[in-house]
Amino acid sequence: LKGYAGGDGLKTGYTEEGGRSIVATAQREGMRLIAVILSVEERNGHFTEAMNLLNYGFNNFQYYPLYSEQQIIDQIDISKGQQDSVDVVLDRAVGYTGTKNETAEISTQIELLPSIEAPVEQGTVVGSLSILKNGETLLQAELITAEAVEKGGLLRTWQKLLGIMGLSKTNASS
Repeated sequence: LKGYAGGDGLKTGYTEEGGRSIVATAQREGMRLIAVILSVEERNGHFTEAMNLLNYGFNNFQYYPLYSEQQIIDQIDISKGQQDSVDVVLDRAVGYTGTKNETAEISTQIELLPSIEAPVEQGTVVGSLSILKNGETLLQAELITAEAVEKGGLLRTWQKLLGIMGLSKTNASS
């Protein structure tokens, strides 16, 4: 598959019983395709069939990116922490492969814990994001904390308590 646009991997094989076979991979515009061709008798026919299959895939399907890795999706409240909340991000890029020019109805469902208690490590799983295509779950990705949050000390607890009571630092010292 030398010279095949986006071609980046393959494994060929031959046995008398099984004939010529190939597993070929190619990537274009964010979409990776894998072609598996088995039991071809014609010399180099497995290469031709792999290219035909990859061409069919690239001509009829495309990758639809929806969210990037580490994209902020929401925030989650932190109790007993040095801060009151932390950003929630995706653990990976999220998208789907569909037919070219399709008009599918894509929706998103987010399930997120109401709050978590400090200390919190960066990358703690706190929920999930589901992608629905025409009402059916297509895929899920984990929602994780974007950063670590240390446990708040006594001073932080007092500052928060005074804030809840409507007293600022200046009012508290007067």
